[in-house]
Amino acid sequence: MPYRNRLRVCALLCTCLGLPGLGTSLIRAENNAALRVGMVQTFFHDVPKPLVDFVTEPFGDVMREATGMAGRLAVGGEALDVAKQLQDGTLDLAVFHGHEFAWAQQKYADLRPLMVAVNRHHNVQAFVLTRKDCDAGCFSDLKGKEVSIPRRTREHCQVFIGRECAEGGAKAYFGKVVPSANVETALDAVCSGTICACVTDTIGVEFYKELKPGCFNRLKIIKTSEEFPPPVIAYRQGALDDATLTRVRTGLLNAHNLELGREMMKMWKVVAFEGVPADYTTQLADCLKAYPAPDAPKLSQR
Repeated sequence: MPYRNRLRVCALLCTCLGLPGLGTSLIRAENNAALRVGMVQTFFHDVPKPLVDFVTEPFGDVMREATGMAGRLAVGGEALDVAKQLQDGTLDLAVFHGHEFAWAQQKYADLRPLMVAVNRHHNVQAFVLTRKDCDAGCFSDLKGKEVSIPRRTREHCQVFIGRECAEGGAKAYFGKVVPSANVETALDAVCSGTICACVTDTIGVEFYKELKPGCFNRLKIIKTSEEFPPPVIAYRQGALDDATLTRVRTGLLNAHNLELGREMMKMWKVVAFEGVPADYTTQLADCLKAYPAPDAPKLSQR
């Protein structure tokens, strides 16, 4: 299949599935050895591996055009597993959600952020919505109720709900957890009174507000999470030379100016790669206070 057609197929699949994600393929400029890039598995909730492989493969072409570099991407593993590979030198770069990087850097102090990825809304938050005429006025009122956590709900929402539900998780806290096909289906069900509440993120809220403003006006937000740091591409200090880091950073900053870059970032619901915010260290520290790193055996529990 021609590359352009493959890209359009990937874009359609990602749009339908609501996939988040970041992938990259890079090569060391100095010796053409492939940079090994890892991505945490949590970017791909409810997505089968063959489809993950399919939709991440084209990103190397974007990186090659943006930076003149290519490489090898591996998707899989919990945050601290991927962080250990980065620390040990098994990986050269790794992609984390912001809160996962906070956990990783707390354990491995040499890890550093290289770039962040942002969508058009910038803020990374989770929200719980119900009907305006619903008796539930706070999160605790939802205990024992039927609540939707749509399929492919982003990881920061999962972490937020895990904290709010405490021991036992969502399945023990709510009367029933409904894995709706997508955010629109879930919020339609809340709007009609079929389901008591829905958990989603900023993208989901803004999408539904624009798509169905009348329905959205019948809803209310009863719980909002703290802001999470944006997703990040990280490296271990001293593992890569400054020239390589600069080349990667410069290429990613300009990727949205390329046709392929724009198509790919639209597919991933990313509008741009940006430099690390000046207050990113503070964001990480605040995140750790609100969401302390869980014990390793509990990382995969929902």
